[in-house]
Amino acid sequence: MINMPERYEVNQEIKLKNLILKEFKSDEKKKIKEYVKLVTLKSMINDEEIPSVEDERYIFTVIQYFEFEISDIKKAGFLANLYQEAIKSPCVLRFYDNSKEVYSLALKRLNQNDRNEIVVTDTVMTEIFDLSMSSSAKREVEGALDCSKILNRTNKVNFYSEMFIKNYILKNQKYYQKSGNIL
Repeated sequence: MINMPERYEVNQEIKLKNLILKEFKSDEKKKIKEYVKLVTLKSMINDEEIPSVEDERYIFTVIQYFEFEISDIKKAGFLANLYQEAIKSPCVLRFYDNSKEVYSLALKRLNQNDRNEIVVTDTVMTEIFDLSMSSSAKREVEGALDCSKILNRTNKVNFYSEMFIKNYILKNQKYYQKSGNIL
């Protein structure tokens, strides 16, 4: 997320051993060790300025933003699917290598049979962007992830959903010519 107020900044490096969860398969663990160089929890919205939601569908008490430095941007899809499922809270994941970057978001809800588990209902990954060059598409995504530009602050579900929906529209705007007008 971009333009996060300082009070949300964490900048905590996550050790690789803490990223390799016991429920991962052995080939997934091997790939994580091969692909991931560094992971940082950059920021976390965990106060009640944007109210939390705890009901039968959601437990949104925190929204996290992680940055993954990886060996090859082409591996971001695999890692995004793995970690969007593994991280229970709503999160924005930024993957980058030495020249490119991509963002991942996912809509999550509680499993109706087991409230300790989450279900990822939808995911979106942005286009892959150059780190060194700015494009109009990259600026649009950065605008959709800009904390200061998120309008719906009634609760954390709506706040995160607005980011997700804007990025979903940007990713799929070729299907509807005037989708940019929605934003």
